[in-house]
Amino acid sequence: MAGEIKLNGTTALTESSGAVTLNNVNSATNRTNLGLGTAATSAAGDFEAFGAVSTHATVTSGIHGISAFGATLVDDADAATARTTLGLGTAATSASTDFVGSSRTITAGTGLSGGGDLSTNRTINVSFSANESNVKTAINASGSAPIYACRAWVNFNGTGTVAIRASGNVSSLTDNGTGDYTINFATAMPDANYSVTATGMRNSTYAANANPIVVALKSNTTYSNNVTTSGFSITTHWPTDASNQDPIAVCISVFR
Repeated sequence: MAGEIKLNGTTALTESSGAVTLNNVNSATNRTNLGLGTAATSAAGDFEAFGAVSTHATVTSGIHGISAFGATLVDDADAATARTTLGLGTAATSASTDFVGSSRTITAGTGLSGGGDLSTNRTINVSFSANESNVKTAINASGSAPIYACRAWVNFNGTGTVAIRASGNVSSLTDNGTGDYTINFATAMPDANYSVTATGMRNSTYAANANPIVVALKSNTTYSNNVTTSGFSITTHWPTDASNQDPIAVCISVFR
């Protein structure tokens, strides 16, 4: 009995009287007859092993043209992870209506200047006159008389170790002796022509109807010796007694 086996129309094996003959002795011909492609002779290393794309970036780049960074993006599990890989913040998922467009503008109102479109940083400047009505309204002042600000103030204890209870634009006090103090400004006045108003409280051991304490600018041969842009000196005494006394409270305001 004779027969033959064909692969792809080509006789690959023949049999006669129990003997099998291999007609194609060339491996390449046999692979062709079996319909095998070139991958049949490739090594295992020519193929990417199982795993995430990013772990095989070198092979991926060589075979698929995907860069190392692209590989880390391709294997992200979801959109949120991909945004993190891309370094995007929360603004990436915000609607355009969540932001102010550059076509918007900011306009300066009464007493203000500046503004403009928001394509760049803008500044609003406040400019009030010395007798600005809006300022008067804000501080409950009425009438046409101008207003002037208190430039410094202090409430201090003049007995024992001199101590400031509270203050504004006063950096420190100097105790020059009994009933003699120097008030030092934190920020200097523009000149020495300011006005000082003061009051004091005498020691509580005296009768309630006793003469009050007198607070005065310290006397000297010249004004500038005790009143300067950086501070001034005061004395405190009883009205009927020329000797200085230490009051338990002195309250001073400075206007310029």
